[in-house]
Amino acid sequence: MNAADVPGVGALDMVVRYAYALARVVIVGAVAVSACAAAADDVSPQPSSIALPNSHGLSAATPMASGEPFDNAVTRIRGALLDKWNAAKTELRIDIDILAACRAEPDACESNAAKRIIAIVDIAQRREGRARIGEINRAINLAIAATSDKIQYGVEDKWASPLTTFTSGRGDCEDYALAKYATLRAAGFSAEDLRLLIVRLPQTDHAVLSVRHEGRWLILDNRRFAMLDAAHLDATPLFALRENDTPPVSTAALNPAPYLL
Repeated sequence: MNAADVPGVGALDMVVRYAYALARVVIVGAVAVSACAAAADDVSPQPSSIALPNSHGLSAATPMASGEPFDNAVTRIRGALLDKWNAAKTELRIDIDILAACRAEPDACESNAAKRIIAIVDIAQRREGRARIGEINRAINLAIAATSDKIQYGVEDKWASPLTTFTSGRGDCEDYALAKYATLRAAGFSAEDLRLLIVRLPQTDHAVLSVRHEGRWLILDNRRFAMLDAAHLDATPLFALRENDTPPVSTAALNPAPYLL
């Protein structure tokens, strides 16, 4: 991917972009997903813990769009989870633009975090097909030390941007997933071929990334280096979050205890 692949990248001044990136603060409304706790020194951590509030109020899954995977998952969301995903998408797009700008003008790139992600992309692009995806999955699992948001940020839940995660070198399950998302986008994968999944394991909930390759959906999980075919997913998909969704306006401000729809 080069700067021309991202609208407006070529016209953006690098100094302004990095100043904005350094100054930004991710502020998220109500907590929709709690910290993904995992052992910080474990390369392949235990399942992360996600607490979906008011799960007793979840409605039945809405029908998926034609051709969508994960047909048991909800795609139309509102409330706190919608706010988190909207904030995460904004951060993702900023980081994807910065990565594109750094690849186009590496001598002007002042973000060490971006350079580390680009190095992963460059190594991955020496491989073909599924091996390229596997290289990114493995490299990011190794690059990030599993750490709860409570330990790292002093809050129960924070969905950090990929560059924020690579700056600290620490994160929890959704931070791994978002970092893989941005890295795959930098490697040329389309947003249409990526889904951030909130899944239910036997004793906890967890975030992973899914990518479509040759018509099949693969699961990229910080718990393991090997990728799973979605047909063999060892969890129940709860929410499938898409970058190009146009979900209903959030009603979090109107609901003291917002439901996820």
